[in-house]
Amino acid sequence: MEERVATEKKPVFPWLTGEIALYALILLLALALRLGGLGMRVMDVPEAEQAWQAWQLTRGQAATGSYSPLLLSGQALLFILFGAGDAAARLWPALAGSAMVLTPYFVRSSLGRIGSLAAALALAISPSLIYSSRYGNGGMLLVACMLGLMTLWLAYEKDRRPAYLYAIAVMGAFALLADPRVVGVLIVQGVAWAMERFLFRRNLFDASADQRDASVRSLSWKGFGLTLGVTLVLGATAFAFNPGGLGTWADFPSLWAMHLAPVVNGQPWYYPLSALILYEPFLLIFGLIGGVDLLIRRDKASILTWLAMGLLVVALLAGGRDVGDVALACAPMALLAGRALDNLVDSWQREARLGREGIFVGVGLVLLVYLAFQTAFYARTLYVAHPEAEQFLWLWLLGVALVVVLAGVFLAWFGTLSTWRAGGALVALALLAIVFSAAVGLNFRHASDPRELHVRAAPSEGTRDALRVMAGISLHRRGYPTAMPVTVESSLGPVWPWYLRDWEEVTIVDQLTPDVATPMVLASFEEQNPTLGDNYTGQDFVTRTWWEPGQLASNDQLTWWLYRKSVSSPMPLQKVILWVKAEEQIANSE
Repeated sequence: MEERVATEKKPVFPWLTGEIALYALILLLALALRLGGLGMRVMDVPEAEQAWQAWQLTRGQAATGSYSPLLLSGQALLFILFGAGDAAARLWPALAGSAMVLTPYFVRSSLGRIGSLAAALALAISPSLIYSSRYGNGGMLLVACMLGLMTLWLAYEKDRRPAYLYAIAVMGAFALLADPRVVGVLIVQGVAWAMERFLFRRNLFDASADQRDASVRSLSWKGFGLTLGVTLVLGATAFAFNPGGLGTWADFPSLWAMHLAPVVNGQPWYYPLSALILYEPFLLIFGLIGGVDLLIRRDKASILTWLAMGLLVVALLAGGRDVGDVALACAPMALLAGRALDNLVDSWQREARLGREGIFVGVGLVLLVYLAFQTAFYARTLYVAHPEAEQFLWLWLLGVALVVVLAGVFLAWFGTLSTWRAGGALVALALLAIVFSAAVGLNFRHASDPRELHVRAAPSEGTRDALRVMAGISLHRRGYPTAMPVTVESSLGPVWPWYLRDWEEVTIVDQLTPDVATPMVLASFEEQNPTLGDNYTGQDFVTRTWWEPGQLASNDQLTWWLYRKSVSSPMPLQKVILWVKAEEQIANSE
């Protein structure tokens, strides 16, 4: 009798588990939110200055001024391979912000599998992190490297793999080269380690946990130092093509000190807190819960709590605070929020009943949708001073009363734990929906609207309007859109040299004089009567706008909180005048 051996069919991709597939889906979501329409917004001044330095480097010219050496190296490489452009200048921050969503995978032992997936989702849809990822400076590179550094350290503490140690060296070097705010991050990390040492008697690296041979450990740490040093030098100098990058990196401490000083038309001191409430309510609430939980359990990941708190304090103290400072605090908060959500899901899996908590969540969602509609109706009628506004307010109050009654009845019947469990799930779902809506509004619908709190001073489409007019005049007179000589006043900043980089003859001058004879001249709005002679005719363009919440009236505050809409329009912050010689001027009314 022949013996038959049953063979099991092996999967084609054994590594592709359900968990990995979910991470892949979250990564695709992050890529879509960060890469979609990446070049649609006009370059802001810091973006243009950074990109202009990289473009000069590709032309064999030395980069000058302040810039991110790490981003400069990456941008120069992209410009050489694919050409320069707004999207290419922002590509590395967008990719770094997308890859960052995978970092929670390495701290599953502290956050839990569900918590790590929740943290990845929170990182993917965070409005502040998306906006920073779509901004062409080194801020997001620092955020991604900082978070990667912390998660790899936690992973190394658990598994003691030399590969983690080398990855920490690379991430550390990248973080040091990404942005001057790394100085503040290092100070906060030092304080965080000190708190861990003082409260929990915990060392930075637990040598007793490493049972490998002493010579192997020594070799690993030597490799760590060598990897850190080589990566630092090569990254700072763009593989020796930009030796001045080391000098720029050495200026990071002084640049960070300048970042702490107040700036004109800057964000107020409470801006980071307002931004968290407005854009990041999920991270704010669940991050706080997760941070407290890690501290109570004395988990090694509790250092993320100190890190988030410290970075938020630094953001409050910085005079030049912007979205990059808020993004630094949001990254560890996302991991903490994942921890809180893991505890919530675990409680549901162990004790919840669909016929009990499930009904509460279902009815609660219906009531929340009703409240959302009534809030929208009330805001819109109040905005236009409609007489029915008070009616919608009473309907909204009725919805609030129903939610309170539902919570009270559930608490009386099923107890505190069941109520907290069901209420936590309801709040989490509602906040995730709010955060996703805010992310789409901030980064797509209102990407250049200064009424968005993260924007405030925004580059305007007037820049592209002026470029189109200039290209039309050049095409009409010279037969090619970029053939006509143009003079640009240097006080206009780096935006114009960046956008005119492909023009054949561009002259940048500190001050306009009668010697200027080019057919087109770009000057500041203050030059309304330039010393160019009577042959020039000018047209002004608004290139930068500004707005602040202090302009809100009593009837549009709610509308602004919901839709970033207000009665007061953004005010022009910067204008330029395009002067064209009379014989070169053509009708451009089309």
